[in-house]
Amino acid sequence: MTVLIVDDQTIVVSGILFGIDWNKLKVDRTLKAYNAYEAKKILTEYQVDIMLCDIEMPAENGLSLYAWTKEQNMDLECIFLTAHADFMYAKEAIRLGSFEYILQPARYEEVENAILRAMEKIRAKRKKTEYSSYGKVLYEKKDVLLEGLLKEVFLGKGQDVEASCQTLETLGVHLKTSKLGYVCLVHIQRWSMAIDSWESQLLRYTMNNVVSELFSYYGQKVLLLQVDRENYVFTVYTEEVLEMEEEAVFRQLTQLVEVYDKHFQCRIACYYKICHEVSQLPVGIEGLIKQREDNVAAFSKVFVPEKAEKAAEKEETAQNLCAGLEELLLNGAAESLQKEAFQILDRMYAEEGLGADFLRRFYHEFMQLVYTVSDRLGIKPGQIFENQEVLKRSLTAYTSVEEMKWLISYVAAFFNETLTSDEKQKNQIDTILQYIRSNLDKDIRRSDIADQVFLNQNYVSRLFKNEMGISLKEYIILEKMKLAQILLKSTNMSISMIASKVGYSNFSHFSQTYKKIMGVTPVDDRLREDGK
Repeated sequence: MTVLIVDDQTIVVSGILFGIDWNKLKVDRTLKAYNAYEAKKILTEYQVDIMLCDIEMPAENGLSLYAWTKEQNMDLECIFLTAHADFMYAKEAIRLGSFEYILQPARYEEVENAILRAMEKIRAKRKKTEYSSYGKVLYEKKDVLLEGLLKEVFLGKGQDVEASCQTLETLGVHLKTSKLGYVCLVHIQRWSMAIDSWESQLLRYTMNNVVSELFSYYGQKVLLLQVDRENYVFTVYTEEVLEMEEEAVFRQLTQLVEVYDKHFQCRIACYYKICHEVSQLPVGIEGLIKQREDNVAAFSKVFVPEKAEKAAEKEETAQNLCAGLEELLLNGAAESLQKEAFQILDRMYAEEGLGADFLRRFYHEFMQLVYTVSDRLGIKPGQIFENQEVLKRSLTAYTSVEEMKWLISYVAAFFNETLTSDEKQKNQIDTILQYIRSNLDKDIRRSDIADQVFLNQNYVSRLFKNEMGISLKEYIILEKMKLAQILLKSTNMSISMIASKVGYSNFSHFSQTYKKIMGVTPVDDRLREDGK
């Protein structure tokens, strides 16, 4: 605390400075001024907490000085000292909000008591201001604080669940440690184009609103945490005695799946289990995450806890998943290998009981098969996965049935290409060329060609480049431009009509492509032909 003593009498100032026990009062600094001018200078340089001020002073009195501090928004308490018991002085001092009005001469003890009371008022005011500031910050950062607390409670990030729940109480969340109902996990599997661009906060807000409304019909409350853009966990609870039946939870989560499919064009999967204790939430959520990982077939539905447990038991019985596939590959029957492997995965997809562990084992057995066969045929692994993109994708193919099928198709196409006779490859190329020439008026895609010759898209690209010495895309464009040039020189069709005949709906794009291939625009090429 800092105290400023202002009096035009030196003896009064000295008497207060030496007569008051400042150490007992815990005052850190005492300052002195003999007139209002000196006092103003000090007040602008130091943070003064209490001002002991005489009223009657030359040039400018103490009342005027205190009024000036109010104008400057200085936060201090003023104790007036005066030898005149003038009512007008007292009235003005009260109007200005002074803390005390002491008549001189006064005992030092009386002044000390006035200073102590002023100090207590200052401390109380500052504490109130501090609490108010904390409350404002707490309100402004409520969402951030809530998210942090929920991570502690839901994911086991905190040490004291009871303390976290008590803190939640200050945010208006009455989560009792021993009275929950269910814990749920929602996984967004596939986005629509519209919702994919939404900010994370809007996604959380939307999910929270939908699930809160669905469960409010049963008098239940929802506390939701957004783990990331795709995953949300929430607990369903009530402050009343009545809890939801499990059948009702299943029904509401099914509605949630339907709402996201219908209104947001998003595929979601929901997982839930009974959870009565807040302390059980982290373990419960871990179990739900395991269920989500086991949904390798990407079913969009609500998963029932009992079926998930039976699925885990069923996986233990799966053995020799790739039995018989090795011989097919060694005998040059890569297409049969793909068919057989797909059937294994489709059985898994239909049964639902073979999840992430099964797919992971299948993946490892399949990759072992690939390396074993390639070693026996003298093929190096680096030849199979020829670039970083393909290699990276192959290393995580066990994450879903879709990715696993891609890997099987890729491997089958590679061995099909490697073990295919020259004559068979020539026939495949002839079929591809015939398809291209018959469809120059269309937007020809690699996938369309692959479907026509019953081959993998990557294999089609490699085969064509090896046999023709030009990429498939370049060849298609070249053939289109050759046909366009023939039509330009042999018919009177408009150039826009010719562009349409070779599969171009955009005239500008057609003209640019034609010039790039032929070295001249289609308009100039026709004019040159007409000028001959």
